[in-house]
Amino acid sequence: MNKTIVLILSALLFLTCSNNKNNFDASGTFETIETIISAEATGKIKQLDIIEGEVLKEGQEVGYIDTIQLYLKKKQLDMQISTTLSQLPDISTQIASLEVQLKTAEKEQQRFDNLVKGGAATQKQLDDAISQVNVYKKQIDAQKSALQITSTYFRHQTNPPQVEIEQTKDQLLKCHIINPLHG
Repeated sequence: MNKTIVLILSALLFLTCSNNKNNFDASGTFETIETIISAEATGKIKQLDIIEGEVLKEGQEVGYIDTIQLYLKKKQLDMQISTTLSQLPDISTQIASLEVQLKTAEKEQQRFDNLVKGGAATQKQLDDAISQVNVYKKQIDAQKSALQITSTYFRHQTNPPQVEIEQTKDQLLKCHIINPLHG
């Protein structure tokens, strides 16, 4: 019985070995390295353009995460900055009336100066005109200073929203799913 089994196994082995002319350079097991590609943000995937086995280039965008809330937040911050900047005072318009009054006072001073030289006015009237010119100059300087402080305040009020916009832009970039390496 043992000889019968050995003969059958030998016949099967002989029949399975055929002489087909396949020339193989190599044989073996192929293993792949699995790479996980992920976005740095969390959320609903809105688009994912990859197929299993597809060769991707390094840095290739393969999809993105929903960004609508971040976009709306950025838009709100932009409007907040615009609203704050709209409160900036128009310095030239604010001091225009004082400058007109100064020019009038300077003309009045010049007129009194000529009248004093001609003996038609008193020195007191000229001193009052000079004093009025100086008052207007000081008022203009004070108004410019106050308006500059106000302008600086409103410009500084835009700094926190601008930083938030930069953070939002960074978060928007992190919503893109980028392949880290070629393969």
